Amino acid sequence: MLSAFTHIWNPVGFPSIYIDENVYLQRAMIVLNGGGPRDTSFQYDHPYFGQLFLATIFRIIDYPDLLVHSSAPHDSHFIEMVYLVPRVLMGILAVVDTFLVYKISERRYGRNVAFIASILFAVMPMTWILRRVVLDSILMPFLLSSILFAIYAKDSKSITARNLIVLLSGIFLGLAIFTKVTAFTMIPLVAFLIYTNIGNRKLNVLGIWFIPVILIPLIWPAHALYIGEFDDWLNGVYYQTHRNIASESLQSVTGVGSLFDSIRLLFYIDPLLMMVGLAGVFFTAIKRDFMFLLWIVPLLIFLYFLGFVQYFYFIPIIPAFCIGAACLISSLSSKIPKIYIPHRITKYISAIDFSHWKFHRLIIVDRIKEILRRLFLPSTLPFTIISIIGIFGLISISLLITIDYNSTYFSALAFVNKYLSYNNVNSNTYKNDLTIISDLRYTWIPQYITHENYYYKRFWDLYPIKTEKVLLILQDDFINSFLTNRFELDKEKMQGDAVYNSTFQITTFNPNSTGLYNEGIYPYTSLSVNNEPHVKIRTNALLLNSSTLIFHIKNGTRVNQVNHTLETTPPTNQIKLPLFWIDPLKSCDNTFKCTGSLDTGWKDNTSLQLSTNTTNKDTWSEIHYNKQIDVNPGIQYEVVTHMGLNNYVIGSHVSLQGYNESSKSWYQLTT
Repeated sequence: MLSAFTHIWNPVGFPSIYIDENVYLQRAMIVLNGGGPRDTSFQYDHPYFGQLFLATIFRIIDYPDLLVHSSAPHDSHFIEMVYLVPRVLMGILAVVDTFLVYKISERRYGRNVAFIASILFAVMPMTWILRRVVLDSILMPFLLSSILFAIYAKDSKSITARNLIVLLSGIFLGLAIFTKVTAFTMIPLVAFLIYTNIGNRKLNVLGIWFIPVILIPLIWPAHALYIGEFDDWLNGVYYQTHRNIASESLQSVTGVGSLFDSIRLLFYIDPLLMMVGLAGVFFTAIKRDFMFLLWIVPLLIFLYFLGFVQYFYFIPIIPAFCIGAACLISSLSSKIPKIYIPHRITKYISAIDFSHWKFHRLIIVDRIKEILRRLFLPSTLPFTIISIIGIFGLISISLLITIDYNSTYFSALAFVNKYLSYNNVNSNTYKNDLTIISDLRYTWIPQYITHENYYYKRFWDLYPIKTEKVLLILQDDFINSFLTNRFELDKEKMQGDAVYNSTFQITTFNPNSTGLYNEGIYPYTSLSVNNEPHVKIRTNALLLNSSTLIFHIKNGTRVNQVNHTLETTPPTNQIKLPLFWIDPLKSCDNTFKCTGSLDTGWKDNTSLQLSTNTTNKDTWSEIHYNKQIDVNPGIQYEVVTHMGLNNYVIGSHVSLQGYNESSKSWYQLTT
């Protein structure tokens, strides 16, 4: 019950939605939609069992169809329900993990250690990490099951039963590796347990165990070979093991760093469990129990050479810290002299002056002495210590799991979903000529659950932008990466900030809990890796006179629902210009009114319209069409422009400039 509370309470409020969760949920949706286990929008990075496992559970419970049919798919509640189901699933897996931690500890060290270890795993603040839908959380029950069966092999009464238990241990470890390759670092641990827990024919039994450990993960490269993508698989694995934080512009993403950065972060999140857990690991090693060293050290070595590390990569070794700490608490408690602590405590109590109570003094002192004596007897001392630590941990994690850190994100995603849906249902004009540029947090639900028919582009991938109309959804942790990225549009390269400046802001979503919690005070130190987002939504496609949207957009910041018509009041001087157009002299802010029209145009119903109320003569603007066109020497080019003028405009013209690579300067070619 305690584990169920700490791991399942408020699953959509805390922790914050992390981008990797959306990756694995999208892949599960692709499997459910019949697309197979391979997500072609990514390189080969992880094996397939994570999405296969999620998709299987989702199919059994009819997710997400049950949500789509039972609630409005374009409000915040629907978005919360979309995340509630997988987050609850992670909570259930964490409860199973708690049970497996208890059984492993009980089988190897006894009930006292098992009780202490399971309490630590249930309530210590570090275990909130298991709430997120990441591969490390998914593989945990399979890894712990493999360890448990390896320990059970010791008590097998027949060769057949022993071989079956060993085979099951190998299958579970194989599935863990087939979920995420880092689980291969647990091979020495499980192999050691099997080797030391069986009697004769050790090598033969290890061979039985090793077969599924190797064959199950080999399904991944075998599938790539079967579909003719083995070279892509090799390139993907090489990239995944040689990732560079600087080259991917991930410095602003909290929790990404080196091995030592992540270890420091874990001490920041839960210093008590880290210190007691490491002390327990060293204590058991001194007693020549090497299980915890084999559990932890291979993973640390691998992560050290990997270089690109996130704090949740340490999830597989959290049980080792809990069991090691339990061994330390239980062993040291039993070695304290039987009378020492009760004697010191009762001596101190006796020295307290209760004289002003006179009549009740004797009874009170004797009662307190007896209670403390029983609490600090060697037989009860471990439970007294774990009760103190458990209450401290429960209070700490309760302060965290009652926080709502995702309401801003859900509101932004609901807005995007509704915007795309109403535009898509009734308007064929804009249905397929809009590209949504964002990360997966804002695209996988409209793409794979509500099935909005648009082009979707992650801002860091190499696929070109397929339309001139774009919708940008930018969250603060990746906005710098977007602005510095290079995009391809009609075979032309352009900087992300050029795309940004060619759009206007239609709304923003700001955090609701800014300043409410001090991240420097424990346990709120965990909030350093839980970011409530700032979200900006921008576009260059302002849909006028449309009956398909139900938003009132005013001053670029407030969006309210109105009666099924789009009433648009563009923010002053923010209607801006169509894509590629720039206004360096701010003419549109002063003399002229500049409007991007989607109703009229020479070729594609897109045009730039300028007007003014001034009667001053010789009033000029200078607006640039900043889309560069590469040319080759010696080849003639014809540039065709079109400008519609009324009777009052007599001096407007279009000039053409060319860039000289030698002088690195622009020159006017013609007017």
